[in-house]
Amino acid sequence: MTEAPFVKRIDVSEGALRFRIEVAKALCMERALEACPTMSTPRLLEADEVKGELVFERIKDPQPLRPDMPCRRFEDVGSLLSFIHQELRLPSELTIVRKVDEGCDSLVYIHGDFQPGNLAISGDQLVVFDWGVRPWGDEMFTCSSPVVDLASFLAPWFLPRWWDLRFPVASLRAFVASYLASSSAQIRASVTNSSLQSAMQEHYLYHKCVLASSRQPARSLHFLKTLINTWRFNRELLAGIDNG
Repeated sequence: MTEAPFVKRIDVSEGALRFRIEVAKALCMERALEACPTMSTPRLLEADEVKGELVFERIKDPQPLRPDMPCRRFEDVGSLLSFIHQELRLPSELTIVRKVDEGCDSLVYIHGDFQPGNLAISGDQLVVFDWGVRPWGDEMFTCSSPVVDLASFLAPWFLPRWWDLRFPVASLRAFVASYLASSSAQIRASVTNSSLQSAMQEHYLYHKCVLASSRQPARSLHFLKTLINTWRFNRELLAGIDNG
């Protein structure tokens, strides 16, 4: 029996820009990943701009990324993100550069919300989905420094479920190393300690706001865990990035 497709609804009451961005990204990367045996994205089956509805092929038996997965899975994620930054293209009317990056070199079209929850393992494939714009913050953009997507993947590992104290430093280092090894020299030069730390700080402030709405015991444990993980991030993970 064929599984029912997944329907995503986007608010178009104040304009269809977000809807058009997601459609363009999804179709571009669907074509780019079509011949790739190890990576994929769900096919976009229908797009109704009036209703703000996108109908996607459902992922078969999706398994989430876990901190105890082999490092090679995280290396695959780094390679996938590098591929996205090389292949994703948008028309000029959907090209919106992040204000802080205007005039900078090494800008890329970004996934926009490249967090672990938007990745899954399906059989032998690594699947990436949810091609919308960043779901938080006042600024909407589609083109920026690559550290935006890198930080988007790294940040959630700092504050997962409050009872889960694992922090996969070796796997996250493998992710960053794989991304850099798969990218051009120009992109590698733009990913510096300082630029990545700045992007991580922005994501941390977002997660801190989420944390503030959680229960008191969770906040206390989260705070302690974040301090420990931040120290480990600066001491161990950034050690693999020599420039800047």
